[in-house]
Amino acid sequence: MMTAFKDATSLITEMPLVRPEHPDISGARYVLLQRFPYMVFYTVVEKDIVIVAVEYATRNYVERVTRRTEKAR
Repeated sequence: MMTAFKDATSLITEMPLVRPEHPDISGARYVLLQRFPYMVFYTVVEKDIVIVAVEYATRNYVERVTRRTEKAR
């Protein structure tokens, strides 16, 4: 799983604004891990990339990630 996480963070680092914004979480972008049902949520603050959560893709994560994204801004 660590390799999948490293691959995801590499994608985020290379082109952070290319990933889609989550439709239910303002300001949070995300990438799915390869072969695992997890999503990495992040936001871009000025020139910094802030990973706000890694969540299981099928759980109710919207409220938790929304709070963390708002705190990161």
